[in-house]
Amino acid sequence: MGFAGELTTISLDEVFGNIATNRLSGVLNVTQRDRQACILFEEGLLTAMDPGTEKGFDYEAIALNSGAVDADNLRTASKRRGRRTLKSMLRGREDFDERAFDRALQEAVREEVVLLLGLREANFTFEEGFRYDAY
Repeated sequence: MGFAGELTTISLDEVFGNIATNRLSGVLNVTQRDRQACILFEEGLLTAMDPGTEKGFDYEAIALNSGAVDADNLRTASKRRGRRTLKSMLRGREDFDERAFDRALQEAVREEVVLLLGLREANFTFEEGFRYDAY
């Protein structure tokens, strides 16, 4: 079961609160014109996010700006990664500070959520039961 609505009648803060209070798992899609952000929740906690922007998250910039890795090693990992995630390519390298990367990524997600919370003219849908591993 899910629910949907318009942010002109309910705030996204209230939607988040409902999901958290009821410990719901699923995906929340927020659509405004040509942007669709997807936020994944597990038992009421935000677990993943696609900001729905043209660029998405710039993981290389996040890794570099957080000091999690130096530019040369980042370039090397980026060239070799293929279909693997940048984090999986960097993990295990002596110079990779995974905690710094995770903190910086969490901050980037927080910034996007704050921007979403400010939306007043957008639609949302929540699909309950949608699992991250199926995404």
